[in-house]
Amino acid sequence: MADVKISALPASTVPLDGTEVLPIVQGTTTKQVSISNVTTGRAVDTLNLSTSGSTSTTPVLSFNATNTNIASGATVAGTYLQAVMQNKSGTAGASTNFAVSNDLGTDSTYYGEFGMNSSVFSSGTPADYFSLNNGIYFSGHDGDITYGSGNGKKTYLAWGTTGQSAHVINATGALGLSTNLGTTPALSGTTGYGTAKNVLVSQGSAAAPVWSTSTDILVNGLTLGLGNGSVAGNTALGVGAIAATATGVGNTAVGNSALKAVTSGTYNIAVGGTDGGGYSPLYTNTTGAQNIAIGNGSLALNLSGSNNIALGYSAFRSNTSSSGTAIGFQCLYSSTGANNTGLGYSAGYAGGSANANTTGANNTYIGMNTVGSANNNTNELVIGYGAIGIGSNSTVIGNSSTTATKVFGSFTSTGVMFTQQAATASAPAYVKGGIYFDTTLNKLRVGGATAWETITSA
Repeated sequence: MADVKISALPASTVPLDGTEVLPIVQGTTTKQVSISNVTTGRAVDTLNLSTSGSTSTTPVLSFNATNTNIASGATVAGTYLQAVMQNKSGTAGASTNFAVSNDLGTDSTYYGEFGMNSSVFSSGTPADYFSLNNGIYFSGHDGDITYGSGNGKKTYLAWGTTGQSAHVINATGALGLSTNLGTTPALSGTTGYGTAKNVLVSQGSAAAPVWSTSTDILVNGLTLGLGNGSVAGNTALGVGAIAATATGVGNTAVGNSALKAVTSGTYNIAVGGTDGGGYSPLYTNTTGAQNIAIGNGSLALNLSGSNNIALGYSAFRSNTSSSGTAIGFQCLYSSTGANNTGLGYSAGYAGGSANANTTGANNTYIGMNTVGSANNNTNELVIGYGAIGIGSNSTVIGNSSTTATKVFGSFTSTGVMFTQQAATASAPAYVKGGIYFDTTLNKLRVGGATAWETITSA
């Protein structure tokens, strides 16, 4: 055969079928080898492999790889067909990486990557989550990332140590938590979606979150729900509100530790936060029922007392009995007796007076700082600013500065009417129809048409 330049040879038919032969020098002898045997039993170094162009037919693939510049296919039964890249360098910054880019791509822009870091990629705290030691990452730069199914299939996020636990997003976009692993793809990912209007509830770092309507929500320490015990009809809003295992129904607690200890108590209302001593409305109430406490520390120490009303900061704070009413700042603050009524700023307490009601019952105090003559009086009615009672089973209207009292209509007394005054020169201001006893004259005087008149005979 005459020598012919390679450029003068006719073009071969492509793609090659592997039977074509090439000349090689083996030892000192020139021999032939078929294309299919060129790499048989030899590793192919692809470290610097570069390709261009595309194939139009791929005989070994069932997948249509038209316009693919790298294609590989084989039939491998019972195991994986793998393409493996490994960076065996155990140094900081070492990583194995597969990158893709587009027409705008540069070394630092418009690319996506999938890879794995070396075991010592970061020597200290990683710069970011893509820099974790042994970390596997999938990231995009200067482009949005879309992950999931675009043709009505499910998307799973597996977790745990065995790969048998996962959350799922189904074809409608619903989120299934801790979904099931079925015998077929169609039977997998069908549970864990909850029901309409469920809320997502965290169970901390030790368990997966759940959909729930039966669990209270905790937001920044604030409880929102039924309270501990989950009794239908109860309402709890606040840090520590209805914190005991409640069984009673109809309770409403709004505020820090409101109704904190309630157990079997029913139909209580507690609204407010803690007072200076750390007590909230109905703080210690356990079995007491149908109480209303509105104001920081109101009815705080009530245990079993029922049918009480306290409105105001620390109103009825110490109460342990039933059927009382206290309206006003620290009204009846130290009272523990039953059936007491207070209306006004510190009524029945007077800012901690020695006469502040403690164990007395059936008393009524109306007016700022009103108190009885002692702290344990019974059936005492005291009315007026700073008025002080005169004992059990008595009534006082006004204080020591009162100079006149006017009563319209008939006035009936079943006892002795008695008003004592000092000497004539100190007679009270004239009041038509008034009456007082003059100790100097030792006579009773009444307010006549124009002045005080002395009663000289019956």
